[in-house]
Amino acid sequence: MAKLNAIKFPEHHDDDVPEPCRNLTYCTIPPKNYPFKEFNEMFKFYKPAPQPKLVLSPVSINTRGEFDDDCETKISYDPLYKVREKRGNEWRNVIQASEHDYIQSVRLETCQKTEATCFSHLEELQDSYSTFCFQKYNVWKVLVEKPGHAPEEIEAELPVCCSCHYKSKQLV
Repeated sequence: MAKLNAIKFPEHHDDDVPEPCRNLTYCTIPPKNYPFKEFNEMFKFYKPAPQPKLVLSPVSINTRGEFDDDCETKISYDPLYKVREKRGNEWRNVIQASEHDYIQSVRLETCQKTEATCFSHLEELQDSYSTFCFQKYNVWKVLVEKPGHAPEEIEAELPVCCSCHYKSKQLV
């Protein structure tokens, strides 16, 4: 670990975060000043470290039944370059060392239209309930650059699915 502490990391600020990521808790686009060389150097003499770990288990039961819920999603399997624990928190560089087969990638599923109507093919529900698509998140542990230039594991909320929710309509 002494060699890891000797690595000098470049300074970075929130303005280093690519524009499409600014309102998220993660970024799959490498920022201009991402320290590829330094992170690869970090793993030069080490075996790969632990990969991202799911903290909260997703529901494994098929709750969708026989109907599709109409919530459009985008699924990707991209490496993470920046994360933050919650919106408003400081951005952190995710450690990626592709030259040493250490890539922190996770499956991301995002709603294309949150608040869109769903289960639209179930017309009998439309009179009693209003439906809407809702983004769900799980917490993942990710290895990041710690302030002071050392690695540390933090928890970050990442999008895992888009599901249909409903509310009872007010009866007159």
